[in-house]
Amino acid sequence: NHVRVCVAESCQSVGSRDLVAALEERFALKLGETDLARELTIEPVYCLGLCSVSPAAEVNGKLVAKADADKIAKRVEA
Repeated sequence: NHVRVCVAESCQSVGSRDLVAALEERFALKLGETDLARELTIEPVYCLGLCSVSPAAEVNGKLVAKADADKIAKRVEA
């Protein structure tokens, strides 16, 4: 599983920093890390082109608009 969270200005202005913190807590990983089992990586990205529906993320190549930790976790767990 590969999660990328936008950390560009538009997403930061609507909560991507809080989103990153929630994901780090939920998955016990820091931004830029991969878990020991190599099942999940969380990375920063600077713009996914979804500025009008920020914060934006990408999970396994699929874009997530108005992303929150629950939306991302559901896609990771699926």
